[in-house]
Amino acid sequence: MVTIDQYKEIIEKYNSGEHTIYLDLAGFRSFFTETNSSDIKKNVGNFLKFETFFIRLVMFFLEPLSLVFSIISSIFVFNWFSFLVIPFILFSWFILKGKFSKGRQTIFFSVLLVVIGMLISFYYNNIVFWLKIFIISLSFLWLFTKLVYYLSFYFAFRLIRKNYIFFNFFYSNNMIWIK
Repeated sequence: MVTIDQYKEIIEKYNSGEHTIYLDLAGFRSFFTETNSSDIKKNVGNFLKFETFFIRLVMFFLEPLSLVFSIISSIFVFNWFSFLVIPFILFSWFILKGKFSKGRQTIFFSVLLVVIGMLISFYYNNIVFWLKIFIISLSFLWLFTKLVYYLSFYFAFRLIRKNYIFFNFFYSNNMIWIK
């Protein structure tokens, strides 16, 4: 348990660069997606409806939707060879989910990948429609997979710096480390 004075000191030292704060990204993703609003209010003092809604929207709707579009479009693009492509897409997606749940969270490369995919799809008008859908849906799959952890990090870190109760709850549950 951290006192309010210790919390203020930790945040001041973080702001001055003396401390580094580490977060358990998978734990925070789990918190935002699996905990209901009343439990959140009870544990951290806020409902966090916007944060939980947005992360759940990306994780449970947009990410699976882009995965389905990737799989369906691969069937039209690769025909029978899609039986080789689809397992590769699924395997890559599982690997990316594991990779994105660790380390520094930046979104630049994911957004750049979507922009490149859109430019390729729209610049080359002679590309088959389903190939365009395949390229766009794969780039969005990458983005949405990354976005789940990026948003979990962003919302959690923003709340940690502003809300003592939020910080203390997760610090006492070993989801925040200070170095």
